[in-house]
Amino acid sequence: MISQSPPWDVPAVVPPSPANRRGHPGPEGVTIGSLALPAQDTTILRALVRWLDGALGMGLRYSEDVAGCHVVFASPAALSTCPGRTTVVVTDAATVPFGWGGPITVSSPLRMSGVITALQQAMPRRRSSNPLHRQRWLSFLFERLRAALRTCGHSVLPIGGGQLLRLDAVSQSMQASVPVEQLLSHAHDLGALRPCTAADEDVLQGAETHSLSAFLWRLSATMVEARAPHPPLRGAWRLRRWPQAMGLMAPGHPHLAALLWRRPYTALELAERAGLPLPVVRAFVLTGDALGLGQLEETTRPLGAVRDATVSARFKPLREKWRLW
Repeated sequence: MISQSPPWDVPAVVPPSPANRRGHPGPEGVTIGSLALPAQDTTILRALVRWLDGALGMGLRYSEDVAGCHVVFASPAALSTCPGRTTVVVTDAATVPFGWGGPITVSSPLRMSGVITALQQAMPRRRSSNPLHRQRWLSFLFERLRAALRTCGHSVLPIGGGQLLRLDAVSQSMQASVPVEQLLSHAHDLGALRPCTAADEDVLQGAETHSLSAFLWRLSATMVEARAPHPPLRGAWRLRRWPQAMGLMAPGHPHLAALLWRRPYTALELAERAGLPLPVVRAFVLTGDALGLGQLEETTRPLGAVRDATVSARFKPLREKWRLW
């Protein structure tokens, strides 16, 4: 049995906001189960899931049916019996290697701090096996960062499990409570962009700060690799400020920058002129536009039409003199 005042240390966890619940699906519907755990750990896990769902609004539920669970807390000996599900390894080892990139582990007996940390890692991973979920996540994240850069201020983006991104459009910096590699490799529960508050600052205290422009270029390249679509950009676009080094590292980017420095191009014109795939060209143009490196201009005519107009102008004096056509 669990006492009324258990000696658990409770970390700071921010519950999902109503805006997050109305936007993209948050952690609602996440079912937690256990497999081959000691009776004490099973009892504690069931109680913690119920408490987290009621007190913090994390949208969790416990189920005895492991087959229908999204996240399973299992002993090391039972891992082979629950393939295809996000698994948290419950071990009694003295030292537990917590790492976002490796297996999710938690020490036994279970404590609230360990369970919450494990769930914060496990909930984003429950969708990562589906490429479509990752594609949507990358596209949504790009659009949110693009919108944040246009606010010209400080904003916060909830990404599920109490994790946050703080975006500064002025300094083009990003503070993340999760590693960048995890943002690019796993689908998250994206919330609504909102102004940064003092409570958000407290949650993000000590979190690592990254260059938002460098991350956006990397995110855009990841989208091309994952075949995640960029948002549409109609009309012709021209470069007004030269990209930073990160924006010129990908193959073909220096050539694209040189072409766009001379005159505006639509994405299709630019792809034909540069001989590059259209997704690569769209990624370069959309990322440069999000970072304010250029501007939309009047739509240019196709290159063939430009050549026809040049030839027509060259023969205009003869046409007028001899009335040939």
